[in-house]
Amino acid sequence: LSLQVNLLVQQALISSPHVQVAAAEPHIQNTVLVEEQADFDWRSFLETQYDNLNDPIGNTLTTGNNDDRFKQNEFYARGGIRRRNRAGGEIDISQRIGTMRNNSRFLIPPDQGNSRLELNYTQPLLNGRGRYVNESTILLAHIDYNTAGDQFLQSLQDHLLLVTEAYWELYRSRANYFQRQRLLESAKEILNNLEGRSEVDSLDRQVLRAKAAVASRKSEIARALTRVRNAQSQLRLLVNDPSLLNSSCLEFLPSDKPLANDLGIAMNDAIATALSHRPDISQAIRELRSTTVRLGVAKNDLLPQLDLLLSTYVAGLNGNTDVYAAYVNQFVDGRPGFTVGLQFEVPLGNRAARARHDRRKWELTRAVGRFRAVTETALTEVEIAYREVGTTFREM
Repeated sequence: LSLQVNLLVQQALISSPHVQVAAAEPHIQNTVLVEEQADFDWRSFLETQYDNLNDPIGNTLTTGNNDDRFKQNEFYARGGIRRRNRAGGEIDISQRIGTMRNNSRFLIPPDQGNSRLELNYTQPLLNGRGRYVNESTILLAHIDYNTAGDQFLQSLQDHLLLVTEAYWELYRSRANYFQRQRLLESAKEILNNLEGRSEVDSLDRQVLRAKAAVASRKSEIARALTRVRNAQSQLRLLVNDPSLLNSSCLEFLPSDKPLANDLGIAMNDAIATALSHRPDISQAIRELRSTTVRLGVAKNDLLPQLDLLLSTYVAGLNGNTDVYAAYVNQFVDGRPGFTVGLQFEVPLGNRAARARHDRRKWELTRAVGRFRAVTETALTEVEIAYREVGTTFREM
């Protein structure tokens, strides 16, 4: 079965389970990114409640009559939509309708139907304010998604490198096997010559040494043949192509030959390519960005909680448990009511936020050091590989 290294690489991309496993991680991280973005979607809600009160009366003004217990039936349903915006604010729009009846003479009108349309908005003014803070989880998820892509590229390159190495290992094993066969033929020829001249000028010890050489060549051929078969099995495992898996009895014939001349790549070009395309350098940069984002969020967490509270509503009321009339009245009678307020909160000492901020600073220091180490390691590996390639061509 004739093999070409570029076709093996293509089949590995299609069939190898190692590639498929590595390719799944970016898709997983993409779902995390969508999940973080969905945190700003609108959400609908609905709540209902029914109260049946039967309480003893301690004040005649409760009912205004001679009843000794206060009895009330109340039901309401409230539904609407709410969402959190990217500036940190939360908006809530809801409609409430309900009925209420009791045995108090002060309930006017009796057997009420009520309705209330509300709009509430809460906006952080210090802690939690701004798009940078509230979109940080999306940005971090996006960085993780890109990092997963870098890890996939790293795994893909490593696997395809193994495929390529397995191909050339098969090529070298087969070349070694054929060389051993030629050596065996030469050893047999020498043995035949010595045996034929045994009665002329060859010595017994020369014949014995030739026989030992032939036996040694045969054992080397057995080992060389095992290397060839092992290389075929390794290549079959790495590529996982069904046509290769079903051809365990066939002989693999590499058709591509090694390069005989140096490619002439300059050291500076190799280094520039590594800086632009190496996944480990890209991952280190993304880790640095991620740590910077977390540090910015930690700085915001040092601020106290100060929220602006805004609310407005319209309400309607009607007797005879006429909920529809109450709903219409809320847009006709009176004017909208509103509420404005501030809510302030700060932990005493704020130790948790300070500790989190210190941790993020140390993480940034670690990320900078790791980026330098990864970059220097990558450049050193490129220099060593460049020298090794040139030296190998000279040795060849």
